[in-house]
Amino acid sequence: MLKQILLELQTRLQTGLIAGSNILLSDERLSTILQKVDTLAAKSPVFQKLSALCKAIFEDQEHLESNILEALAFLDALLITQADWKYEEETQSISILTEKAYTNIKYSQLKPLIQALSTTGSGRYDIVHSTWIRHPELFQDYRLLPYVIQDLGDTYAELADLNEEILKYCGKKIVPLLKDGFDPAGKKEMLRRIKLIVQLGGKEENAFYLKMYPLAQPAIQKEIVMGLSCDDNNRDYLMHIADSEKGKLKEAALHALSRIRDDAVDEYLLTKTKKNKKFLNYALYSNHEEIIQSLCITVKEQLEFLMKNPQLTTYDEEDALEELLSLLAYKTGDTIMDLLTWIMDHDQPLWEIRDSHKHLYKITRNFENIHPINFMHPIVTPLKISEYVMETLFHTYLKYRSEDIISMIEALYKQYPLIATPVYARMLFLEDYAHAYDRLTQCIDVKKARELYADIWKYVVYDEDKKQYVFKVKLLSDALKQDTIEILLGDTLDMRWIELLLDKKTVTKGIFKKNEEIVYGRELPLCSRIMVQLANLDDMELKDIILPYFEKNKHTICHIYIKKLYGLPIANDLTTYLKGAKCNQYEIVAITESFCTEEEAFHVFHALLSHLKSKNANNREYYYIESAIHGIEESEEY
Repeated sequence: MLKQILLELQTRLQTGLIAGSNILLSDERLSTILQKVDTLAAKSPVFQKLSALCKAIFEDQEHLESNILEALAFLDALLITQADWKYEEETQSISILTEKAYTNIKYSQLKPLIQALSTTGSGRYDIVHSTWIRHPELFQDYRLLPYVIQDLGDTYAELADLNEEILKYCGKKIVPLLKDGFDPAGKKEMLRRIKLIVQLGGKEENAFYLKMYPLAQPAIQKEIVMGLSCDDNNRDYLMHIADSEKGKLKEAALHALSRIRDDAVDEYLLTKTKKNKKFLNYALYSNHEEIIQSLCITVKEQLEFLMKNPQLTTYDEEDALEELLSLLAYKTGDTIMDLLTWIMDHDQPLWEIRDSHKHLYKITRNFENIHPINFMHPIVTPLKISEYVMETLFHTYLKYRSEDIISMIEALYKQYPLIATPVYARMLFLEDYAHAYDRLTQCIDVKKARELYADIWKYVVYDEDKKQYVFKVKLLSDALKQDTIEILLGDTLDMRWIELLLDKKTVTKGIFKKNEEIVYGRELPLCSRIMVQLANLDDMELKDIILPYFEKNKHTICHIYIKKLYGLPIANDLTTYLKGAKCNQYEIVAITESFCTEEEAFHVFHALLSHLKSKNANNREYYYIESAIHGIEESEEY
């Protein structure tokens, strides 16, 4: 009660100070509160002082403002003495936005970004993108992040996508900001917000998902369902959603449910599958024997039909076959082994199946998860059916790394070496990375060795933060979420792999033996890409090999990346590369801003602009480059 009187008095005095003396002196509510203060003054000297200060406001109007301020100052001090000194409830940790605080950022550096993120019109994407490339640390600033979040709903889809990428980079510390003001009935911005909350927060935000699901619109509910799959305790709730909803939301609930590995889920899916085989599509993660038997029968029947009618007529049929074969992943046992053996035995007739363009049917699916730079293309190897089902077995191995799966791969390699060698080789590589070179060059014999070399090393990259070589793969996943896996290999690299890649090593037997078909050193795209992935700033021996190699193979994007990595000047080489590359104006700007400081970029842009105008003087074609130059000239850092 006492504190309430003091707070009411403080409010009336603050209002009067703003509104003016006429309002204050005629305020009946103030008079009522002062009567209560007079009552308290009779009991305490402190309140006598407060009462005297308040009366002076009315009695000495020549010094009205100073009297009000003096009364407020005394009142503030008095309120502090009335504050609680102990907090009984459970405390919560303060959320910090980043692991590494970035301080002393001038507002003038943030202002162009804030304007780009909070206004409309052209040119905004270029401002945000170029700053993100050159100064990603600016996006950790708490003054800027609310604008990035707000602009997730930008009508320009590319800018909204970029904002989402930026927020992913910031990590789970921004989840409280994403949750603040979240509207479950919202549209584009809220849909991207919930995706980020699920990706970054995972299981930790389960209470938030449960609270928001009943209030959300269907598209947001679908994303929340993915979050619910992170916690096994949501099993019954997901079953309820799957049984009560329809369409895409029902599908999402079934996919989410399949990620929860327990007997109740298996029995639930088995019951559904017995009624309708289409529910097998939700059994990717199930290892229930009856489900495996049903799946294997379905796969075999479909492949037998295609061997008799070897023509797929539509893209949908091609996709359906690929998805059906993908369901073989993460399953073990004799039934799966029998089916894989049957597929290997029928490799040739299965190879006769044609796609909708009447070409031999192959599955082109990229599982590598390495992107050292934005402008290097992935190494993709099209797979025939028998090779693809071996890939499903490899993903089973990656997920479980168990002895029974290793035995399955070994048995299939011994019986079908031409088909199973890539998977067997990768397994040996992961099982004993330190001695992998000796094992692979001695115990395996196969023809397409260059492709096999790429098939191993395209998944390996040196991680500067972990100081380790890492094997990174995108796992076969359901439609709900892309799963990935990283396997730490070690902090050293057997240099014989590099010598082999550069054609400096003679191998007389095994997987990489030399013949007239195999000349590693001329395989420049493969060689350069792998060199980039394996580059390690701390390995001087490797540096002494990599730099001379790229001096002989200049003016590629990999060459530019290596020079940048080792801190060497790149402006001239980048200019030469871009003059010869088939890049549009937007790509030229993006590549230059990715690699160069503003000073370097300024010179590269001018050189390229002169070169392009000498071929075609039409200025309207060079808007992006000229805008980039103008942006650098306007920058405070230049």
